[in-house]
Amino acid sequence: MGNHGVMILGDTVADTFNRLYYFERAAETYIRALQTHQPLRVLFDEIAEKAARKLEEYPDQASRHLDELKAILDDEGSNYIT
Repeated sequence: MGNHGVMILGDTVADTFNRLYYFERAAETYIRALQTHQPLRVLFDEIAEKAARKLEEYPDQASRHLDELKAILDDEGSNYIT
């Protein structure tokens, strides 16, 4: 797996996609922050934990997220297999 990139696991397709989506967003944010050449400010653990808790408290968030993205693809006429 050394040259295959990131591997994401989840309980469902929606959960796995959701984890990959937020991992990619975090990586993009981190790279953009590094490009500023400014010292990075790291969130306090309490704030990060609060954000994580809020996401965990959102019922069926992963399924709803994937359903909304599929609806966008449907509106655009994209061809994909569900």
